[in-house]
Amino acid sequence: RFLAQHDLAAAETAARRAIAAYPEELSGYAILADVYLASNNGAGARRVLEDGLRMLDRLEVFDESARNLTRAALRGSLEKLAPR
Repeated sequence: RFLAQHDLAAAETAARRAIAAYPEELSGYAILADVYLASNNGAGARRVLEDGLRMLDRLEVFDESARNLTRAALRGSLEKLAPR
């Protein structure tokens, strides 16, 4: 909601709270990456997507296909960012 309203500070706060409360919910990482991209902070977006990938690798999942699709989406987003 905050991101859609272009309230980047509130969107960042909400995304960070979501990640802190539910670190296994990868959507929080994606939202925070979007906030960073909207703020022209590619390095921050890269870090949070890498954090999401590390969390994905720690999660116990029952659907490896879903994990692989999520991993591919996160890696694809990383590849679209400018190189370090």
